[in-house]
Amino acid sequence: PQGDWYFHVKASDNLGNWSGTRTFGVKVGGSSLLPAEQVWVQPNPVRTNKPVIRFFAEKGSEVTLDVFNSKGEKIFNRVFEAQTGVTSIGDINAAGWANGAYIYKLSAKVTDTGETEEVVKKMILLR
Repeated sequence: PQGDWYFHVKASDNLGNWSGTRTFGVKVGGSSLLPAEQVWVQPNPVRTNKPVIRFFAEKGSEVTLDVFNSKGEKIFNRVFEAQTGVTSIGDINAAGWANGAYIYKLSAKVTDTGETEEVVKKMILLR
C-alpha cells in the first residue's frame, strides 16, 4: 500500500557474526511537496559569507526559509513564491554569523489546496 515504509536491516556472515542495524525509509506512491533528499546547502561546509540553499518543489508554493543558530534563535527569515522545479536562495548574508552549526527549515504551502510540508536540515559555517 501507499505510504511511508521503514526497513530495518542486519547482515550476518557465515560465522554467525551480525552487523549493526541500518534503517532505510521508502515512500511508496504519491509525491512529496518538498522531497527532503532534494534540499541542500551548497557548499556544505559553507566557507564564505554567502551560503546558497537549493531545493526542488513538486508544485508551485509559498516557501518560508528560517535559519536558527546553535542556541535555537531564529537569525534569518525569508518568505517567497517558488515555482515547480529547482529554486536557489542565494541572497543570504552570513557575514555576522559565527563559525559553527546552523539549522535551516524550509516550509512549503500550496495556497489553493492547503497542502504543507517542512524539511529541516543542518549546515556548517566554517570560514
